[in-house]
Amino acid sequence: MKGYFSSSTIKLIAIFSMLIDHTAMCLHFIWVKPELYEIMRTLGRLAFPIFCFCIVRGYFHTSNIRNYILRLFLFAFISEIPFDLARGASAQTYFNHQNVFFTLCLGLIAVYMIDSMSDNIIFQVYVIIASCILAYALKTDYNIFGIIQILVFYYFRDRRTLRIAGIIIVNILLGQPFGAVSLIFTELYNDKRGLKLKYTLYAFYPVHFMVLYYINML
Repeated sequence: MKGYFSSSTIKLIAIFSMLIDHTAMCLHFIWVKPELYEIMRTLGRLAFPIFCFCIVRGYFHTSNIRNYILRLFLFAFISEIPFDLARGASAQTYFNHQNVFFTLCLGLIAVYMIDSMSDNIIFQVYVIIASCILAYALKTDYNIFGIIQILVFYYFRDRRTLRIAGIIIVNILLGQPFGAVSLIFTELYNDKRGLKLKYTLYAFYPVHFMVLYYINML
């Protein structure tokens, strides 16, 4: 199938979707408009599967996997306070929900370890179980379902039917079937980078949370 969307294009689609979602999640004045709130949160379901897809594609395109992992961890820690402030977490609930960078980083580590031992099925099973347990224990965004989506994109990267079925099933189980619509964009990826947006996209995550936090304060 011919691809139409570059890496930067689908990332921008995910970023815009995420912004819509988090605007509804964080801004109090939207909560009193249930219909608008639900529409915005539904549109926001497009973002995460695209990010999972990009993590796997990034793994196969990066020239330095250790730097890639370190970068994700760094922005996970940078983003945590803005994430907690924007969603109105109190000091008692800061550790009840960690931002999505932690999930993406754990998923990337799992892909790296599995790919490094591709001939050892037992080791792969241990890595999958350990990654899911760790994501659940740390209460990362999307936790186990996040890890599974990343692994679906990894294991079935060359098997379109299974990949599509897997993402649809995971999103249905997650209770966000609209997330499967993201396949329209990931399946039409053209394997081109597009615009150079590397650190801009990383920085957008904590910055947009701080902006939403200050809007609420005002």
